[in-house]
Amino acid sequence: MATEPEESEYEDRLTVSKFDQIVESPNDSSGPITFGIELEFISAIVQYAIDPHPWESRTPIRAETSGDIDWVDIDHQMREILEGVSGLEFRLLPEDVYHDPQRKVVVYDKWRLIDDSSVYIDPDAPDDILRDYFWVGREVTSPIMRCDQPDLNAKMVTDACRAIRSTRVHLNNTAGVHIHVGRGSQSFSLLTMKKASTLFYLVDDMLLNLQHPSRQDNCFCYPIRDSARFAQEQFLEGLEPDDTPLSDEQAEQAENFLPDAPMTELMQRASKGIDELAGLMTHGLRSEWIRGSISLKRFFPAGDKGGNSHTFEFRQMAASLDPKAIMHWARVCTSLVDFARLADGDTYKALIEKIMEEGSTFSAFDLLSELNLGEEERYYKSKAEEYESGKLDLYEGQGMNCWFVPPLE
Repeated sequence: MATEPEESEYEDRLTVSKFDQIVESPNDSSGPITFGIELEFISAIVQYAIDPHPWESRTPIRAETSGDIDWVDIDHQMREILEGVSGLEFRLLPEDVYHDPQRKVVVYDKWRLIDDSSVYIDPDAPDDILRDYFWVGREVTSPIMRCDQPDLNAKMVTDACRAIRSTRVHLNNTAGVHIHVGRGSQSFSLLTMKKASTLFYLVDDMLLNLQHPSRQDNCFCYPIRDSARFAQEQFLEGLEPDDTPLSDEQAEQAENFLPDAPMTELMQRASKGIDELAGLMTHGLRSEWIRGSISLKRFFPAGDKGGNSHTFEFRQMAASLDPKAIMHWARVCTSLVDFARLADGDTYKALIEKIMEEGSTFSAFDLLSELNLGEEERYYKSKAEEYESGKLDLYEGQGMNCWFVPPLE
């Protein structure tokens, strides 16, 4: 792990925005953790004059009946509904604002409505559903939210979900909820990055076990323990026992936080910078469709693979427009990162040892308890019972051939 340098060593670098280049914080313990949410869903567009579901109370979004679909008009129809119902302001993709000077990284200060080609209708849907509607993958992203404003966050997410559900939308296994966790305009230290990455690697299967069963074998949230470059056999074979980039001082710091175990030792000495660590935690499988369950691609330099917004992306959650479920998962994600950021050596090491203990029965629920997330522990235990009993609908009525997520009261 990197030794935390003196503040004076960073005076010049800290004048450079983290969106411009890789910037490591000398001390990231101050200020709240922040997060943003991506909500994926599928919108139904009526292509003909006759409404296929005239008894449906929600007015459909309509395309012109002749010629090509006017997507600008479709976007504006959707935005008008979302803003009218929620009272929130939404940007469309052409209106995005970017951080200077690269203009590669989006400014997340408003809600956004964009298309998402990775989300699509079930190809085996009934013929009338495929014939009567044009289905388009959508994504709504939130502005950056602060963890020390829980009531405001919950209200905004509830308002956004209610607005989306006031339109005709569908959810399936191609869609998901993604949580991005960061520090607002500030960056993380390499020490926090290594503590967080090690923790993620060890609890990845536990986090997936909290989710809908469809996420267990889903290419959009493939387990990092199987997909990350760090976990690939060719990487492990190529790393010699004494081939370490850490100085003696850094190695001593690593010992303060991690038990003596081969995998955690490899994690600590396998990288010496934030961008290198992000590369090792990115999936190394030969498929453009596969995404890891936790992504660090937002830690690459600006302009490369998504820009440098310095956020951990948690991709485990199945599609949902239930604001309570979304906020429960956001608290789990932010609490994991905050623990990695703030835990001292003894506290951090004690948790890692519990997880790694041979023959341990340490579970996802134990993890939530350790993070003082009692409400989330109770919530996910109840969800586990639902899944075991066969209640697997992503939204109420899905199993009864209801193709639209019901309105939120």
